[in-house]
Order: sequence, then C-alpha cells, then structure tokens
Amino acid sequence: MKYLSIENELNYSKRRYEFTKEIESIFVQNNYVQIKPSIFEDYDNFKAMNSRIPTKSMVKIAGDRILVLRPDITTSIIKSLIPRWEDDLVLKLFYHSTVYKNDAKEGISEIRQFGCEYLGEKSMEADREIVNLSLDILQKFGEKFILEIGNSNYINGLLKELNLNEHEENRLKSLILRKNKIEIKSYLNKLKVDDKLLDIVLNLFHNDLEGEKNSSNLLLVLPAGKAAHIESGIAYGLGKKCYAIGEYEATDTLYNIFEEIFSNEKELEEFLKKYNK
Repeated sequence: MKYLSIENELNYSKRRYEFTKEIESIFVQNNYVQIKPSIFEDYDNFKAMNSRIPTKSMVKIAGDRILVLRPDITTSIIKSLIPRWEDDLVLKLFYHSTVYKNDAKEGISEIRQFGCEYLGEKSMEADREIVNLSLDILQKFGEKFILEIGNSNYINGLLKELNLNEHEENRLKSLILRKNKIEIKSYLNKLKVDDKLLDIVLNLFHNDLEGEKNSSNLLLVLPAGKAAHIESGIAYGLGKKCYAIGEYEATDTLYNIFEEIFSNEKELEEFLKKYNK
C-alpha cells in the first residue's frame, strides 16, 4: 500500500496493530495457541503436498536446493506437525502471518492473513466453534457483513459431476475465483453442460448479489482485484452509491462511477461524520 504522507502511514500502522491485538485476544480467550510456521519451504516437498497452488505463482529462491517463500500457511502448519503427530491429539492453533505470491503483471506481493486451525477434532461442535469464533471477530468491527462458509468437498463434487478434463477444470476454477458469472455461463454453454448443473454453478454467487442488493452503499478498498471492480460495477448498476478509498489509476474510466474517492482514512472519517448528520 502506498501512503500520501508519513502521518498517514503511522496512523494506518497504529490502527492495524490495535486490530491485530484485539483479534489475537479473541483467539487466546478461546484457548487457541499462536503458531509461526517457517517463511521458507522446500519447493519439491511443498508442491507434492499442495498441487492447488500454481507453481508460476510461487516465489522461488535458487541455491543448493530450490526454496519458495511460503505460499500457503495451512500447508506449512500441517507439514510441520504430521511427522510428530500423536493419536488422539487435539490442537487449537491460530496464526497471523504473511504469504507470498508472484504475479506476471504485478510482481511479488505480500498478503497478510489471520486464521485458525482446529485439528484432531471431527465433531460438529468443532465446526460450530469455528463459525462462532468468526462471527465474534466480525461483529467486533461492524454490524453489516457476509460470512461465507465454503467446503472443498462441495466444489470438488460439483466439478466431478461436470466431467471436465484438467484444462477445462482449471479454467472454470479460475473464473469462479474471479466471480465472473457472465464468462462462466458462456464457457459452460460452450462445453454443453446440463442446464441443472449450470444453474448450480451460477447459484454459487447468489449470496454475493443478494448482499449488494440489500446494501445502501458500496465502499471499494484500493488496490483491489478484478472481482472487486466487477462487483462495484454491479452495485452501480443496481443504483447504489459507490465510494472508494486508496490509490487508483486516474486514466481508468471505471472510476467515474464513484461518488467520492478518499485518499486516506481521515478523509473517509470526516465524510462519514457529515454523512451521518
């Protein structure tokens, strides 16, 4: 993130630190222990454990052996624990760390992540605890939010039903990740997918659209990816007032849809004070 002044950067760092400590305290109160996995991973070992992450997106370091800067935290945690795992062991862990991604256009990016793992417990009560923990954290920082609950078994089962080859499956996964509903529909129509399965795939984004329909306004935090910009366009088309905060490309006509683009949090706070009067 780029800052317009040292003051803006320090204010942002202070607020981020406060948020971090508040979230960490919620984990600790629920008996989760913080874990800090290694920043470096052996390239071959990591690739063998996690084939979902494209090798092109990994940040590689060449030496006596090829290493990668940690692309995924959960894989790193599991790899570290499995050799020492004991029967009936139950662990409640949380992490606040960084993953690294290499993009052909944007270069290397650092992505901060908060997360937790409830390992060795298969009960519904464990799932319920994780969901409630997520709600506690989200409610602490706001009243309006959408909690998305996903399960890889669902999407994997759906892909199996579609009976796609590896190239087609990877293409569809990419479109789903970008939430590009129009391209998904066009792509699956070309593949002559059954109408019932097509409806199931397109329905994956129903809650996103409903959230936008029920909202009053939209705030886009920049920099943002293509999916977020598409959702901004949808909100504008639905007649919502759109706002943005952060740095943007002045030459892009898309930004004409925004009522205001705030340079920093202070400008946004001043606007909200006037807006709420």
